[in-house]
Amino acid sequence: MTVSSLKQAALDLQINLSKLSFSQPSADIHSILSTVEDGKETLRLKATSIGNSEASREAVEVLEILDVIQESLQLWRQEYPDTSPVKIDNRKYFENPGDGKNTPTLIAYCLALVSRVFEQTAQRGATFVLKMMKIYGHSLATLGGRNLNAQQEAALASIPDSIERLEKKFNLDIDGVSYAVCPDCSRTYAPSYPNGSSTPAYPSTCSGKKTLSAPPCGASLLSYGKPIKIFEYYPFFDWFGKFIALPGIEEYGDKFCEAIDRHHTVPTDKVSTEDGRFVHEFRGADGRLFVRDRQTEGRWFFILNADFFNMEGNRIRGKASSTGMLAMTCLNLPLEIRNDHAYLYIPGIIQGPQEPKAEDAEHRHYLKPLIDDLLVGYTRGIRPYATYRTHGDPSPYSRAFRIALAAVVMDFKAARPHLGLLDITSHHICSGSCDCWHTSGMSRTDYENWKPIDDEFLRKGAELWRNADDVKDRGPIEELYGTRDSALWRLPYWKPSCQAVVDPMHTMFLILLQRYFRDILGLDNPDDSKRKPKKPRFRFAFYHTFVPPPPLASLAADKAQREALITDLSHSMNYHSAASVGNIHRLLQQPLVHGQEDDLRSALMHSSGDALAYVCTDLQRLPSNRFAKDDMVNQLMLWRLEKPLDPMVAVKVDSSALLKRIQQVVRETVTPSWMANPPADVGLAKAGTLKADHWRRLFAIHVPLAVLSLWRANSPLATSDAHRMASVVDTTMHLSCASLIMTKRSLSLERRNLFRHLLRLHVLGLRQDFPGWIFPSHHLAFHIFDGMENYSGVRNCWCFPFELTIGKLQRIPNNHISGQFERTMLHSFCKGATFRQWLMRPDAPPILQYCLELVDKAYNYYRTPNAPPTAPSAADDSDAPESEPLTAAFVGYNLGSPDSKHQIPSPLDLTKFLGEEPVECYSRVPGSKGYYTIPKKGALANSYICFQSQGKYQPGQPWKAGQIQHIFRKTSGSQLQVAVRVSQTTDVAHPFSEFNENGFEAAMFSTRFSNDLQILNFDQIAAHSARWNLTDDLVAVVNLCMVSRLCDFVQNYGMSEPLEH
Repeated sequence: MTVSSLKQAALDLQINLSKLSFSQPSADIHSILSTVEDGKETLRLKATSIGNSEASREAVEVLEILDVIQESLQLWRQEYPDTSPVKIDNRKYFENPGDGKNTPTLIAYCLALVSRVFEQTAQRGATFVLKMMKIYGHSLATLGGRNLNAQQEAALASIPDSIERLEKKFNLDIDGVSYAVCPDCSRTYAPSYPNGSSTPAYPSTCSGKKTLSAPPCGASLLSYGKPIKIFEYYPFFDWFGKFIALPGIEEYGDKFCEAIDRHHTVPTDKVSTEDGRFVHEFRGADGRLFVRDRQTEGRWFFILNADFFNMEGNRIRGKASSTGMLAMTCLNLPLEIRNDHAYLYIPGIIQGPQEPKAEDAEHRHYLKPLIDDLLVGYTRGIRPYATYRTHGDPSPYSRAFRIALAAVVMDFKAARPHLGLLDITSHHICSGSCDCWHTSGMSRTDYENWKPIDDEFLRKGAELWRNADDVKDRGPIEELYGTRDSALWRLPYWKPSCQAVVDPMHTMFLILLQRYFRDILGLDNPDDSKRKPKKPRFRFAFYHTFVPPPPLASLAADKAQREALITDLSHSMNYHSAASVGNIHRLLQQPLVHGQEDDLRSALMHSSGDALAYVCTDLQRLPSNRFAKDDMVNQLMLWRLEKPLDPMVAVKVDSSALLKRIQQVVRETVTPSWMANPPADVGLAKAGTLKADHWRRLFAIHVPLAVLSLWRANSPLATSDAHRMASVVDTTMHLSCASLIMTKRSLSLERRNLFRHLLRLHVLGLRQDFPGWIFPSHHLAFHIFDGMENYSGVRNCWCFPFELTIGKLQRIPNNHISGQFERTMLHSFCKGATFRQWLMRPDAPPILQYCLELVDKAYNYYRTPNAPPTAPSAADDSDAPESEPLTAAFVGYNLGSPDSKHQIPSPLDLTKFLGEEPVECYSRVPGSKGYYTIPKKGALANSYICFQSQGKYQPGQPWKAGQIQHIFRKTSGSQLQVAVRVSQTTDVAHPFSEFNENGFEAAMFSTRFSNDLQILNFDQIAAHSARWNLTDDLVAVVNLCMVSRLCDFVQNYGMSEPLEH
């Protein structure tokens, strides 16, 4: 279009808008306003793209007309607010900067952008790379006195002279919104642009109030006209416009919804993401099922993660600073690509060095911009200009999508302030899942009796807290409701009872496993004479199953007016009297030294009468007729004197011997090369900080082998006191097996129930063997079961990928100046994501696919199941595993034929055994983790496997151990097979198979292999194995199908459908 035609089109829009009348039907008015808005944005885009100086002066006139139209539209929208889906103009994301470019030009692009995006090369340095590439290309092409041909000249001319032009060409950067943040109260202020200015304007002082009657904060927001503190928000709609423009994304979203449609009821077995209850039962703003009743609209679910971390890495000593990060992943995407950083959304980085104050609910201010967008995406929906599938169609904005926040997954330290809940050290021990409360109930295992928390009760508490007149009024609200305010309550569908998901990684691996190892078993450098062993928080003389304190929701519900109860908490059965019930339980179970009866009596006398009556009734000790507080205390004293008086004694553990055995097992156990084993000197200071994945592996293999070999009487290596340690072995193994069952890919109802049962046995074992050792995380771990029910396998909800992202942010080069490096991290991450999206396009030429492999390998992006793990960086405090397991379906789709470079001549012994020469033999073939190899041509450990001799491998059935000798294809087109030597069995009694049914699959064999070969199909193989030689004649073998399924291959290999274990 010419400039004059643009001007005429703008005038036509202005005329159409001026003809509007309030007498017209509302639907017609909305239609005309929508048409004018669309036309205005299209004309503005074209007018701003005009570069000719003379024409640009005319374009300014067009923009002035459009500004007038915008002002008129704003007035109309005040009377007729737009309730239709928000339109996203994402046209610029469909341009492919590589179209028509030849290979040398693309290589030059990649070199300059990698230096700029991943190495944070300054603009002048990256521009220098571009110019040197042009010089290098010119000198190479003219070497020997030759002249450039037309194609070579075009290739060099396509290389821009500045990195800024190249970044703009690729749309690498993002248009973030910089919010001014109050340095005192963290309230955020969006920028304004008065009179069409391009410079953002902010208030000079903070007008926020801590409570309704409090004076304004009044803190200065600006210094020399610029915000003192900034939170840059990457708008969700901008990100989603780019996301939906990527090839295949829309199809992934629809396939996810179609998979839900195929289930008429919520699946009992949890295998895939769509098996979770939440996505089946969640309802839209119209009250209808969000997915099943979507009609032609698209539906998208997201998970929110957030945490604070030390920008310098947790291994840096000295004063620490906290930087926060928000991130969202899309549940609609297949698990194998969901956490790829190319598809990860980071709304913003929260500036440190201090975290927002939880007591004032300051985290809500940073969540507000995101929640604003999510609320609109749920109620109104969004309508992008096009998707990748429709960007060639003549009708723009043809399809609407709606967005829902499915879950919030964080470690409990981060979760509680973001959710508006009190700290974990309070009596509110549960993170919004059930009605259990009070620290006296942390060791409860009667999960059948736990009821989900009343979400409306929490919502009411948040509202009361938010609307409190004075700070002192908030204390009683926090006590009774256990909540403060959170931005999440602005979502009408927010229900923490199911959407506040307990993170399995932090809860199980970093807390329960780690603290059991270090504190309870005392394996934290036990031979150090300067070490002071940690002691349990509580002391017990006995355990008694009391009726727990009444749920807090029932206290308020029993009153006609909740507000009256809040203002007078001293009345009958208020928070304090209910809390006293738990305190009495604690007092009565504590040791009672002779002569200290008066101390106990005095403590009981300080309890409320209601609490005493509650406990007396429970114990059937309530006096008859009329009675006073003294009478109830006397009854409780009589009951207490009938119970054990002395403290319970923990089982004495030889921590030094156990640690040495564990270290021995770590050193001597042969594991496949893909497995990230814990350090051999685990338990000592020089081992450093173990990651969550180390704790996971340690309790999956090494700790079980150590405790069973040391403290089971039928072990060849048992100690003389093994009979005394039987209960400790059980307590340890129940925890190990619970963590193994939890991480299974397929979670049947039986497996999920087994997980909770094993956890219950572990807690009961702690109460008996190590009295007093109990943490809030023991309670939270039971709610991992709820996450399995609502969101399927724990891989959908654990924080491993999120922690990996934190590690990657920490490694981004920056100037370490707070207030500046946050922007660097956000923009660098988003630029890297966009660049990799370009490399990952399905229509990318082979050279870009090769560049992608180099980038992923150099910068630790794991896209393929066979990417080798790298050693953890000393600066990386991420708790993510070095290489995250991928699903069988992904493996089956992506693995190709065996690599020809690993083809070897047919061995004579195999030809002799088969009676004919096989058509192909290989030294190794890829698995979903690592490779299967033959002993002489690869890692020896990768040749050890577990298998079943007949038919497909069936979990739970007896298996054998062996070593691969040959990998071959017998005839052209036949399936790939392996020839193995089977481990010989032994009659020696052993303890290693005792817990097979609970998830720890192990057995003992002879160290010798049979002389004969056995031919196996790959669907008979369970997995690699871990092997530990106990003696020269005996070896303990662990079936690693509990850790990662390895026998899932493509049909190219002639194998069956993948099994899920």
